[in-house]
Amino acid sequence: MHPADGARRRLDDAGAPRRQRRLLESRSCLARCAQALLALAALLAGASAFAQSATIASTSPATLNQSNLRTAWVAVNLTSATYQATAAASHFTLNTTIPGLTVRSLWFNSGRDGAILYFHWDGSDFNTAATIGVTVAAAATTHSSALTTNNTAAVGVARWVNVSKKTVALTEGGAAGSYTVVLESQPTGDVSVAVASDNAAVTVDSDSTPQTRTLTFSTT
Repeated sequence: MHPADGARRRLDDAGAPRRQRRLLESRSCLARCAQALLALAALLAGASAFAQSATIASTSPATLNQSNLRTAWVAVNLTSATYQATAAASHFTLNTTIPGLTVRSLWFNSGRDGAILYFHWDGSDFNTAATIGVTVAAAATTHSSALTTNNTAAVGVARWVNVSKKTVALTEGGAAGSYTVVLESQPTGDVSVAVASDNAAVTVDSDSTPQTRTLTFSTT
């Protein structure tokens, strides 16, 4: 064997441990990088889950009921997100058992992380307390999915006057019809309720002279 071949073999044998150490160090670095990437992915996933939040922050009036529902509104705020400039009332759906309640219009605050929803209610009757929740379409926010409020606004039943029938069907010369009118609670003073028809061709008269078209409730 040529002396040079032996020298090269000894050099190769001496370099083997160094190559193994470098290989182990590279594998260790790759493992640390993989762990860091996994931790970052978990952090981003947690941030995304946290960000996908919508909350009813307030209502006006503070207590919603049937007597103020037509003029009420709710504030729906987002967490770590904003509303798009193209967001419209059609992007908001009310989750409620109240019949005839829809979003009429909306307004955004200056940071566009909160929206004020104004209602339209057609007056359809409901006899038990209800709640209002809101689902915001994905197109309305900077998120890729729809957001549903994680709380609700309570709506109580607070009617001042209860009428037993909404309509009374009558035929000329036929049987009489009747309905009853009662107050929701005991009044603290005399209360007068006007009686009228929503049909201009129908006149409401009474049996009294002179004609009275009001019902008066007293405290007793």
